[in-house]
Amino acid sequence: LNVKYLTFMDQSKKNRLLFYEVHNEGAVQLVTRQEKYIFTENYDPLKGKTDQYFKTTLNYAIAYKGDLTFLTDLGYDNVTKALPKTIQNTVDKKTKLKSIKEVVDFLHQYNALAK
Repeated sequence: LNVKYLTFMDQSKKNRLLFYEVHNEGAVQLVTRQEKYIFTENYDPLKGKTDQYFKTTLNYAIAYKGDLTFLTDLGYDNVTKALPKTIQNTVDKKTKLKSIKEVVDFLHQYNALAK
């Protein structure tokens, strides 16, 4: 399995690079970043302790010319809004774009039309 990563500048903290997994080739790419952190709940007097557990978030973004457009979630509206405007009308509206595979297949078509 060939997994490819690209680095992008962190847009919230300067001088920090973040790695994103690249899911397709071409001018417009779907990238994801998985973040894991320890979540601490408020102190529970009934239990007599503060619970902590790992929480994982998966961030989606569309990469184009070195810039990232973050997606709140996958889905037709979110993905098409993040695309460069010039070829937005050429997309197939039947596609739901609810999974990474669907978005990757869609972007293969999109990148072929964009040339």
